[in-house]
Amino acid sequence: MARRLSSIPQAGETRDCLDPWNTMLLQANGDVALCCWSKAVGNLHGSSLSEVLRGEKARELRRTLLSGELIDDCRNCPARGLVSRGALKVKVEELAQEALQRAELRRWRTHAQVLEADLIEQRRHNATIGADLEQQKLHNATVHADLTQQKLHNATLSRELAALRPHAELLESDLAQEKRHNATIDADLTHQKLHNATVDADLKQQRLHNATLARELASLRPHAGVLAADLEQQKLHNATVNADLTQQKLHNATVDADLAQQKLHNATLAQELASLRPHAAVLAADLEQQQLHNRTLALELAALLPHAATLEAELATLRKHAQTLATERDALAKHAANLEAEKAALEKALGRGVLGRLRRWTAPLKRMLGSG
Repeated sequence: MARRLSSIPQAGETRDCLDPWNTMLLQANGDVALCCWSKAVGNLHGSSLSEVLRGEKARELRRTLLSGELIDDCRNCPARGLVSRGALKVKVEELAQEALQRAELRRWRTHAQVLEADLIEQRRHNATIGADLEQQKLHNATVHADLTQQKLHNATLSRELAALRPHAELLESDLAQEKRHNATIDADLTHQKLHNATVDADLKQQRLHNATLARELASLRPHAGVLAADLEQQKLHNATVNADLTQQKLHNATVDADLAQQKLHNATLAQELASLRPHAAVLAADLEQQQLHNRTLALELAALLPHAATLEAELATLRKHAQTLATERDALAKHAANLEAEKAALEKALGRGVLGRLRRWTAPLKRMLGSG
């Protein structure tokens, strides 16, 4: 129904005014009004702004506009024309739908930012795993070098012991010959016995040293067991990472399903609201871009699964993945710029639409004033 300029509403008519739903005026004394013509519906000194806008007076003003039971301020308003109550209700519903669309778009953008933050956190975690792996390799190399040094020392001791055995046999042979030929030289025999006792003491000391080496080797074996346990723990952690990645894939599948549902919803809105078709097209394009972005995230997470197969393969994959991160960062920056451009275009389009409607509404009033 076309809008008609008149100060006397007829049956079934009301003021063509959306100010109580999208306008707010604040006075210096704290009064809050919903347009420039009506009285205040509350004061900020006694209530919050949210309580005032949702208060009984504000709801009553909106109700009277929708029902056509206009208060005196609305009945005598010179700035708004007259329109049918059904047409005003449609406009209010369109305004509410537009607000819901904007809130939904903000929610999806926030969800995309959360997904991007999760991906960055996962990359940091993978980098930490790579650093831990490098540290473990260095520690294993140190242990291996210590064991190699210990083996060389034991081999040297074995060679020295083998060199002492022929000497001890030679001493025994000399002692027997000395006994046979020098039976009367007791002093020399006593000296020889003392010398042999010293050799025995040295041999005992060597045995004690070898026993000490054996204990040290035994103490190293539990450490090797600890290293093996750490490696098993690392494998369990990688299994947990794989489970988390699988959960992320399921979450992304849910996001894809929600985006498909949103596309159907936007198509319905486009059929019902012909005046919002350009805006719905922008929203559909934005959601399509978000779906492509989520698919990229899913592919990227799937590419991380082979990364956890072995620790060595994970390290190589992380290095290649660092180059992919730079490319994705540029893509995300471009995506953010596109979103900002779409937002600016949407705001600009909405601004043009509101300005055009204001001009169409005020043109008859200007003509009336000019003719008067």
